[in-house]
Amino acid sequence: MDIKDYFRTLFENKLLVKMPEKEEDHLTPATKLLEKRREMGEVETALAAEKEEFQMKMESLAQRRIELEKKEMQLKESVIKFDKFLKENDAKLSRAVKKAEDERDLQKAKQKEIERLQSEIESLTTLKEKLQRKVQKNSKFNRYLEQSVEALDEFQEIREVIDRYETLTTNYKDLLEIEKENQERINDSRKELNTYLEVY
Repeated sequence: MDIKDYFRTLFENKLLVKMPEKEEDHLTPATKLLEKRREMGEVETALAAEKEEFQMKMESLAQRRIELEKKEMQLKESVIKFDKFLKENDAKLSRAVKKAEDERDLQKAKQKEIERLQSEIESLTTLKEKLQRKVQKNSKFNRYLEQSVEALDEFQEIREVIDRYETLTTNYKDLLEIEKENQERINDSRKELNTYLEVY
């Protein structure tokens, strides 16, 4: 029912109100007309009041609808802002997690490098101590070689003595190899000779 139907129904109900039959029987037509006019005025007054009240309700509803639409718009904006805030936080969290993982991997790599360098330092330290002991042990030979160079005119430096020693050592090994081969030939010859003598 729209506003026109509402007021039409209300107006018809007001007009259908009748005076009691007993009173109408004693009223003149003029009195009845005045009574109808009076009732018409009351109906119009009532209709005007109803119309004003209805208009006020409609205005109130319209105002409430505007306020609700405004609140709905504000709520949508708040939801959009909050969604953006959540997405930004998710992105920040993802970057923070990625950074933490990268730093952890880098820390592991650095720790492995530190352990490798420590192991290398320990090995070099052990080698250094070993070489120091060897140098200390061989220092007497170095002094002996220095004295030998000073005593012999054949050599001017310790390096020449060492080179001569290495040459002699190599020659000695070669001679030993030759002697071994000759001894093997001799043994083979003896075996052949013995075999020959046994046959003849």
